[in-house]
Amino acid sequence: MQFDHNDILRILPHRPPFLFIDRVIDITPGEKGTGIKQLSADELLLTTHTMVLPNILHVEIMAQTTAMICASMAAMGQKPGGLSLQASLGMGYLAGYDIDFIDATTALAGDTIEARVEIIKLWSPFIMAQGSIFIDDKELSRARFTIAQA
Repeated sequence: MQFDHNDILRILPHRPPFLFIDRVIDITPGEKGTGIKQLSADELLLTTHTMVLPNILHVEIMAQTTAMICASMAAMGQKPGGLSLQASLGMGYLAGYDIDFIDATTALAGDTIEARVEIIKLWSPFIMAQGSIFIDDKELSRARFTIAQA
């Protein structure tokens, strides 16, 4: 299963410049998936003189990918125990995170970012997940985070 950019716009409330994923691929509904962001030179969040994406945004890329993994359950007609309808539709708030920056490489205009995310636990009213950010199979960061259901 996968979601394209139009699917994401229908499900998530985020809009550019705060929409950090273009598509989500390799989804196992309610379990895992990979969010893809192709950075272009006209991204408003790239620092203007260096065209670098601030690394702290990695966790938001992973969180938005997680929301789409949860939304995949609704798309498949699934609703796991404890998840609200809003959460299964991709709605929630990043409630906390612990992130480690593995590599000092930063994402630049032209790079393709992959957020590989796995849901650890679903319980009302929270979703616990973990993931990593990659560019060209080089791991840049790793995080565990919690999303509070809307």
